[in-house]
Amino acid sequence: MRGQALGTRRSKRWAVLVGLVVLCWVGVITGSAAAADSVRVVDGDGYAGEFTSLALDGGGNPVIGYSRISSQVNGLGSVVVAHCDDADCATVGASFRTVDDAGNVGFFKSMVLDGSGNPVLSYYDVPNSDLKVAHCTDPDCTSPASVETVDSAGDVGWYTSLRLDASGNPVVSYFDIGNGDLKVVHCNDANCAGGDDAPSTVDSAGEVGWFSSLQLDRDGNPVIAYYDVNNTALKLAHCNDPGCRGDDESISTVDSASIGAQVVEGGGERSLQLDADGHPVISYARWDGGLRIAHCNDPNCAGEDEWLATVDPAAGAGMYSSLALDAAGNPVASYLGPAEVLRVAHCKDPRCDAAAISTVDPSRAGYYSSLALDAAGNPVVSSFEMDGLDLKLVHCDDPDCSSAQPPTITVGRGGTCLGEPGTAATLPLLLSDPDTPASQLEVAATTANGELVRSLDLSGSGGNRTLALTGSDRRSGRTVTDRRRRPRPPPS
Repeated sequence: MRGQALGTRRSKRWAVLVGLVVLCWVGVITGSAAAADSVRVVDGDGYAGEFTSLALDGGGNPVIGYSRISSQVNGLGSVVVAHCDDADCATVGASFRTVDDAGNVGFFKSMVLDGSGNPVLSYYDVPNSDLKVAHCTDPDCTSPASVETVDSAGDVGWYTSLRLDASGNPVVSYFDIGNGDLKVVHCNDANCAGGDDAPSTVDSAGEVGWFSSLQLDRDGNPVIAYYDVNNTALKLAHCNDPGCRGDDESISTVDSASIGAQVVEGGGERSLQLDADGHPVISYARWDGGLRIAHCNDPNCAGEDEWLATVDPAAGAGMYSSLALDAAGNPVASYLGPAEVLRVAHCKDPRCDAAAISTVDPSRAGYYSSLALDAAGNPVVSSFEMDGLDLKLVHCDDPDCSSAQPPTITVGRGGTCLGEPGTAATLPLLLSDPDTPASQLEVAATTANGELVRSLDLSGSGGNRTLALTGSDRRSGRTVTDRRRRPRPPPS
């Protein structure tokens, strides 16, 4: 198994990519610096890590529910739980457990831990088009779990979001694909057993219910953020009873910008939180790019006068977000950043008028993120890396993930041309952190057609360094075909 060496800490590979032209040579400089945050591959066995859902056990150790696909092409999905043996997932031991592999299952997953620390998961069963719930009987899911079909009326079970009521019974919000409705089911026992749990339709006005995210208010009544496709709007439903009965729930539009708003793409099961007053706080992405936070000023988000903040306006930022509130009630969100990196934003006030933004994993690991805060308020994030097709985990060393920021490397003007193969060129580099020792920098270079140079020599001290390159190929007019993998489309 490629992810077997879990006890070996992977230092973070910081990449600052700079296109450069030095007369007859074109290349890319990659700089890296050591970081204090922990970044690890938790499961590197094949295609593992989509639809991640993270919780921390009583000792602060991550428990992650996710999908593992048997093959990248036409593979069958299974529901897997990883229970780490430490806070950084340096070791997972034998605690990779397949919870359900009946057919092609595990899409649109949501997971919580019951009062005994046992995982409970909701997800979509593709072959049967059903909503399912699995309840493990121990924290590692070692023994067979209880697996129940909760709703099988038509094609149901996309975009699930799961919470447990005060008695430990599951409550699930989800999308009814066949009817285009938002639905909720409140189970009457801890395993949703017996086939007698009656789902309710919460909103049926058009096509509604994509990317649902669920919380329970102080009375145990569901509060759900979701996307209205027809009106390209972010909406919120607040039920007035625990089962959302009676077709008389409060339904409000939170963000109705004409461009459209979208709760977290790819799941959304952790994008809603309730503040100390029971007011909803929602992270989402707009179609025109950018991470946004909506903080409602009442429990129902009524009046279309909520606080809406663009936290990260970068193009391509904001999808696959997951939200938590720190001890002061300030939002903390993980999300897909530009170039598909994993970012964390920590707001400095409840309305997100200012935020610290950090790239915590510079690989293409921004997909399907799920975030929790440890006892010190430091973010812990599980996500899916598109290049390695791996389940990954980041554990930040501080609440802002500030140690994740690498020194900036700038290619200066000047230097000599790389001519015939085997001859040398020099490039001046400028570091934003002059105290960074050479031992903490890794520099590599490739030619324009993707071939590595044969040797590198980084010299100098302070903010000014010199990189010497010895060429293996001086051809500069070629391009490299983009073979990046893209996320798989939703199942059909």
